[in-house]
Amino acid sequence: LVNRGYGGWNSRWVLRALPHLLPRWGPDAAQCRWVTLWLGANDAVDEWAKQHVPLVEFRANLRAIISQLRAAFPEAKLLLLTPPPCDTDAWAAHRLRQGKSSERSPQQVGLYAEAVREVAREHAGGESAVLVDIHRAFGGADGKGVSSLTLEDGVHLGANGSDLVAGEVLRALDGLGLGVEACAEDAPGHAEIESAADIDRWYTRG
Repeated sequence: LVNRGYGGWNSRWVLRALPHLLPRWGPDAAQCRWVTLWLGANDAVDEWAKQHVPLVEFRANLRAIISQLRAAFPEAKLLLLTPPPCDTDAWAAHRLRQGKSSERSPQQVGLYAEAVREVAREHAGGESAVLVDIHRAFGGADGKGVSSLTLEDGVHLGANGSDLVAGEVLRALDGLGLGVEACAEDAPGHAEIESAADIDRWYTRG
């Protein structure tokens, strides 16, 4: 499992970095069973913010990223996650404490979530790409109720939000036959080990 997030990044920067990153993952490409792609929250900030990516470009970037991921990991399933809505009031208060203006709104994020849905529909043939609609799971475009799922800033996930996202991803993987039960183990569980010799027996079993 390669758990790699890029804090504060947008789709433009991910697309630019992929040619540098994919060769590093190349040796394990044949073993890759699924890839999650979760973008849009930073792209959706207001136009004056440096992370903003126009909606048209965002769609194009997603398509280009998907194309490169499919070429690099031809056997992998791709999970496309929509960005969650934000708590505008909490984020504005957070930015005010920093002496900055708020650049986020749940309505804007909703447009980018819909763009992810659109791209997912384009690539849904043969279940090679699957939508995981985090935006809808968080309650949709108005951002109401999001505060119980985020940290104090209203944007970054808290424990409840992380649990919700994990549940949605695991549900999608189960639907693809890639749930935890389907994953091959590379070592015995501790309950199977009474002595160190049991480890050797596990690896040499028929």
